[in-house]
Amino acid sequence: MSGLIFFVLIIVFFLLPLFSYLIFWYEAANSSYGMTLDHDSDGNIFLWLLRGIFSSILSNVVVLCLFPLGFMKKLWAPIPDTKKGTPTVVLIHGIYHNASAWAYYRWRLKQKGYTRIYVFSFSSWKTTFEGVYEKFEAWINRIEKECSGQDMVLVGHSLGGLLAKTYASRRDGDHASVIRRVITLGTPFMGSKMVVLGFGALARSLHYKGALLRELGKDRPF
Repeated sequence: MSGLIFFVLIIVFFLLPLFSYLIFWYEAANSSYGMTLDHDSDGNIFLWLLRGIFSSILSNVVVLCLFPLGFMKKLWAPIPDTKKGTPTVVLIHGIYHNASAWAYYRWRLKQKGYTRIYVFSFSSWKTTFEGVYEKFEAWINRIEKECSGQDMVLVGHSLGGLLAKTYASRRDGDHASVIRRVITLGTPFMGSKMVVLGFGALARSLHYKGALLRELGKDRPF
């Protein structure tokens, strides 16, 4: 059993970052973006890539250490207050993660005076994009009622960005709150070639230029 765990950790911590950056370099080197990389790295592309790989490995270690925090629901509850100067912030994590993805960001936002911070957490297993979206829509509708009349900012990472963009595009004008910004981080609006490494129907639905992404692209701009 310990041998299996060690094998999984090697794959997650070392092989996946290496494989991801190899694919990134292959795609970039065969496009005009390769010139941008050469410029941004001052001609030291491979040193730049190596630094990225080590950064990714370190990030995976941090993710593993913080992951259990995502199951402590009280930790992610917003601080009740009556401040009107800052908008309500909604954070949405990506596939296979949980609320702990926002531990650092949430702390920084609080340092800047944001207190109405909500974190949507979902399971990535045995579900589809529409299944996750339905839960998100029901959840955020409750949040909008709690924050009636307040401005909102949606921040989503990866799949979370797709959920935020889809909600902002589909919602009608009957809501009392106003979505001022939709901020996405690393969101695959055209899908991702990396989903071949994913597990489950949710990951498979995110194929590059797949049916789901073509359908979501039809939603009106928000």
